[in-house]
Amino acid sequence: MAATFNSLPMVTFAQNNGVIQLTGVASRYVAYFIAGLLVLLGLFPMVGAVLQLMPKPVLGGATLIMFGTVAVAGIKILAEAGLHRRNVLIVAISLGMGLGVAAVPEVLRELPKALHNIFESPITVGAFCAIVLNIFLPEEFIELEEDEFDPESSTLKVMQDPDVTKK
Repeated sequence: MAATFNSLPMVTFAQNNGVIQLTGVASRYVAYFIAGLLVLLGLFPMVGAVLQLMPKPVLGGATLIMFGTVAVAGIKILAEAGLHRRNVLIVAISLGMGLGVAAVPEVLRELPKALHNIFESPITVGAFCAIVLNIFLPEEFIELEEDEFDPESSTLKVMQDPDVTKK
């Protein structure tokens, strides 16, 4: 609806998810209360000025915890999805592509300006890569049966016929 009426964008910020994970509170009534509080802060700039007196390390510590919580929530989602070979491959390639763009931004130099603006964010590159791989990699991609994989030795067990081993 916001886009239809050309108003400010309506998005869910990752920090909000971090606060929900950290506090366990996801009530819409709390959101309404905070929205009202923000309106009041907008009407009384002196209250906002007092809040700006908060030391930067305190704000940085809270930000660190919130974004760390967002990262843990992502890891939790990965763990619930199962870390089999297909998912590990998707995560590894996506992280690698995102980190690659962050470390070597010159790699995008030859792209047209419109594409460069889209893919200059490592998060965009990683997310796009994960979505594409999730669509195109088959579900049965190099899946192993439970009996075939020994996680302690990281090697495949040889599946042999018992009659063959006796000979």
